[in-house]
Parts: sequence; C-alpha cells; structure tokens
Amino acid sequence: MGLLAVLTSIGAFGVLAFSGFPVFEQLGWFTAMGIGFSFLFVHTVFPRILPTSHQVDTAPRRRLPRVVDRMASAGIPGLVTALVLAATLAVFIRPHFNTDLKAMNSVSRETQKADELMSAVWGDIFSSVYLMTEADDLASLQEKNDLVLAHLDTETHAGRIEKAATPSLFFPGRTESAINFKAWRQFWTKKRFQQVSESLVQEGIALGFAPGAFTPFLQKLTTAIPLRADIPESIHPLLGISWDENDGRWRQMIRITPRERFDSRQFYNRLSTLSAVFDPALFSDRMGQLLFGTFMKMLLIIGVSLILLLTLFFADRGLLVIALLPLAFAFVCTLGTLGLMGRALDIPALMLSVVILGMGVDYTLFIVRGYQRYQRFDHPHFSVVRTAVFMAAASTLVGFSVLLTANHNLLKSAGMISFFGIGETWNLTRACLQNTSCAWIHCSMSWTNWYQETPPWPTSWMWAAATGCPPVGWSTAIHTSLFTVSNRKRSGYEWQPWRWQTGDESPRAWLPTSRPPMCWSI
Repeated sequence: MGLLAVLTSIGAFGVLAFSGFPVFEQLGWFTAMGIGFSFLFVHTVFPRILPTSHQVDTAPRRRLPRVVDRMASAGIPGLVTALVLAATLAVFIRPHFNTDLKAMNSVSRETQKADELMSAVWGDIFSSVYLMTEADDLASLQEKNDLVLAHLDTETHAGRIEKAATPSLFFPGRTESAINFKAWRQFWTKKRFQQVSESLVQEGIALGFAPGAFTPFLQKLTTAIPLRADIPESIHPLLGISWDENDGRWRQMIRITPRERFDSRQFYNRLSTLSAVFDPALFSDRMGQLLFGTFMKMLLIIGVSLILLLTLFFADRGLLVIALLPLAFAFVCTLGTLGLMGRALDIPALMLSVVILGMGVDYTLFIVRGYQRYQRFDHPHFSVVRTAVFMAAASTLVGFSVLLTANHNLLKSAGMISFFGIGETWNLTRACLQNTSCAWIHCSMSWTNWYQETPPWPTSWMWAAATGCPPVGWSTAIHTSLFTVSNRKRSGYEWQPWRWQTGDESPRAWLPTSRPPMCWSI
C-alpha cells in the first residue's frame, strides 16, 4: 500500500527537477529525496524496533477503530450528503486571484496603524513612483533630464501625475535652453515689450518710483541670456543628484506623485528607455503575477505527473477515476467555501494546493490498495487501513487548524486552503470510496476485474504489449497470489481462502486469519 503512495509522491515531485526552474529543481529534489529516505527508514528500521511476534487470537478492538468504522458506514445518506454539499458549494465558486504582495505582509496591526498615521502626516513614499537617470557626465545628465521633463509634461497635462520638480525646470540642458530661449524671444515681441515698458513707467511714477527704476529689468527682457547654465555643486543634494565614486557615473533621482488616472504599465513603457523606473505598485503586481504563474506551473506539472503515474501504475480507467475523484471533490468544495467566504485565491493558497495533491491522493491509494488486498470493507483487518488514513488526516487537520486562528493573512490563507482541502478529500474518501452501496467502485477497485465480462481498458493491453505481462487484472491477481504464498511461507501464518457471501469458495483471493504484520499498515 505504502509503496504506491510513495512512488506517486516521489515521481510527481521528481518531475520538478526537470522543469528548468532552479527553484523547482531544488524543491523537487529535496521533497523526493526526503520522502524516499523516510520510506526506507520506515521499512528498514521500524521492523527492527517494533514487535514482530503475533498470536493467532486477535486482540480486542480499541475504541478509535470502532469510531472510524462507524464514520465510514454512513451508507447512502452519507454519500448523498457529500454529493449535495459539493453541488451546493460549486455554485459559489468564483475564480478570482489575488496577487497583491501586501497581503503577505507580516507586520502586526499596531505597526500597520502606525504606518498609516505616518503616511497621513508625511505622505506615503510607497505610493510614489521614482525615476533614476544616470549618465557619464553632468552635461549628459542634463540632456537626459530634458527628455524626461518632456514626457513628464505630457503626463501632467493628461492629468495622470502631479507636476514634478525636475532639475530641467531650473537648469535645463543645451537643447532645452535653446527651446526655452526661442520661446522667450517669441513671447516678447516689440509691441508687447513697448506696452509693458509704458505700463511700468506710468504705474511706477504713480506709486512714487523713480523714472529709471525699472530700466535694468527692461534691459534683461531684450538682452540675450546664456543658452546653458551649469548646476551649482552646492545644490546637488537638494536636486537629488549624486556622483558614484565606484563607477564614476552621475545619477539623478526624481519623485513622481501619481493621480487617479495614472497607468503604471503605460508610464513604465514610456520612461523605461530613459530612466530606471521604480513603481512599488507595478513591482508588487508583476512580482505577484510572476509568483502566481510560477506556482501555477508547478501545480500543473505535479498534477499531470500524478495522473501519468497513476495511469502507469493502475492501467485501469476505473481505478484512475477513483483515485482522482476525492481530489476533484476537495478542490470543488474548497473553492466553493472560499467563494462563500468572499476570499480570493492568493499565492499562499496556490502554494499549499500542492500539499492537497500529494497528501490527498495518498488517502485514496491506501483505501484502493486496502480493498484490493482484503476484497471487502467489512473485513476486520481493513480497519487498520481505515484507521491509518483517519489518523493521518486528523493529525494534518489539527496542525492546519491552528493556522486558522492566526492574525497573519499569509498563515491564515495557508491554513484555510490546507484545512478545507485535506478535510474534503478525507470526507469523500470516507463517504464514497468506503461506501458499501457504491457497487461500481467496488468492481473497479477489485483486483479480480478480469473475471467480469467487461473487457479491460485498452491501456491494459498496451501495458501488456509493452511489458510482456498479462492485462492489469491478470497481472495484479497473479502478483497478489505470489505475494500471499510468499508471506505464508515466510511468516508461518495460518491462511484460508475467503468465502464469498454467495458461499462460493473462490481461489481468487486469500486472506489471513490473524492480524497482519505492523509494517503492512505503513
């Protein structure tokens, strides 16, 4: 039982090592080796430290297995309840994704309130956009600032940003100075200059000014001004200009205040060729989308690998559907529950969805292989498998339920997706796979499906042609028979054929009369 679950987990995570992403490769190798070494430890060390002597007389059943057996014997009402629950929650599924990195912020509520107060008083620096322009010398930096100013003026006139204070407004470069001087000369025509001169003289005399008090000013209007003014070194820090001693380059920082109509992506596309643009909102959005796409790809790789491995191991359509049915039920119920609560799928939820795939499929594999081993759910020894699945799910749910009370949104989101996903997987495994009323599931999980009139799935014959083995029903039955005989000779247990309910002593299955070794339930 445990071998198939371990192989699917190792295979699914091992595929990540060939994904081409360094993060996925490390995650895949680490997880696959961890699961594999744990499996080796269990099957090499546990048989030596756990008691191996068994008596023929079975010990009295404990209370927990009896409770678990009652939970699995819900019958038709339990199955109908689970299906109605899935159909109801499916209505509330709202596929909405939240890639905002602020939702993963780990600061406390007190710190958030203090940060809001600081932003209200001094302004939110993370809501502003910053431009960094660099050049080899100060003259080239002024020329670049002139181009930046032209783009910023366009954004300002469109109402997308506030008017920014750039060095080119006070110390333009050579090109901008020539443009400004030309516009200055075009504005001060002879007629306008004469009107201003006459008005100043008349109003000045009326106010008590001397007749030639405004002569120096009027001369400035007609005198040619220099085309370029160098930026004084004393005001470099005030304008955000600095010189890097390491590479000898000049850098200029400009702060932009966005308005309601501001488009982060459009602004970045226009200014990125001139300056390095740091937009916290755009950075958070793109980083969130990158993480979301990355983990979505990881989930897709593991999901497809899991389906291929189950197809290879089972080579049976019914068993494949049964193994994936609880996972589909879990995702439907989990997404419906999150939609009912008004919560969107965020990055932590997507990360933990891989855990649902890895752990949820183990529950179904244990049940399927246990049924193939004992051929009926009411067999006394099947309670060991059922109890092991319950204890694995219960311990996981207890751990993730603690995260539901966390104040941190990241931990709470991880707890929700894991708690609901694992819980719903175990719920359908309990209500459907172990339901004695589901005859088609029993026929599919039985290792003797070759006995039925329905021909095997074509994959079974492809598997037979590729490996030289009989179809899945024959190979499974022969393999299990050899396993039974081998264990009979090795352990010396007393074995007898299982009597079908019809009274037919069929040689198709063999069951022990005493408790199986403890390692069988691993």
